[in-house]
Amino acid sequence: TNRIDDLQFRLTELEGGVVGKLPKTPPLGGEVPLAAAPAAKKSAAPQLAVGEQADFDAAKKLAAEGAPADAFAALNQFVDTYPRSPLAAEAQLYRGDALVALGNTSQAGRAYLESYTLAEKKDPAVASQALYKLGTSLKSLGQTREACITLGQVPTHFPGTASATAADKALQGMTCP
Repeated sequence: TNRIDDLQFRLTELEGGVVGKLPKTPPLGGEVPLAAAPAAKKSAAPQLAVGEQADFDAAKKLAAEGAPADAFAALNQFVDTYPRSPLAAEAQLYRGDALVALGNTSQAGRAYLESYTLAEKKDPAVASQALYKLGTSLKSLGQTREACITLGQVPTHFPGTASATAADKALQGMTCP
C-alpha cells in the first residue's frame, strides 16, 4: 500500500497535478479491523515486588516496638533488597530514626538526606519530615549554620505541615548566623 501511494504521488507530481488532492489508497487485502484494547486500570498504589510490603511492614513494626537495633538491621535489609522501591524514602526515614535511637546521629543525618532526596518530588509528607530531621541532626552535631539553613527550608518548601511548624519552633531556640 505504501509503494502504491508513493507511485501515485510521483506520477501526479510528474504530470503537474495537485498532490494534496490525492485520495488515500485503501490497504491491499482490505481493511483490518482494529481489536479493541482493554482499558488498563492505573492504580494509585505503586507496583511492589512480592513480599516487599510485608518486609517493609515487619521492619516498621520493629521500629514501632522500640527495638532500634533490630529495626535498623531490617531496614538495611529492605533497602539492600529493594533499592528502587517506592517505599525506599520512608524506609530511609525510619532507618534514620533507628540510628538516632542507637546514638549514631551522623549516619542518621545521611539516612535523612537520602530519604529527602528520594521523596522530594514524589512524597511531600515524607520529604518534609526527612528535611526537618536532617536539620535537627545537624543541630545535634553542632553544625549550627547548616542546621539553620536546613530547618529554614522546611517551611519554605512544605508550608502548613507539622514539620514546618516543628522547624519554626526549633529555629526560635537557635542563634543562627
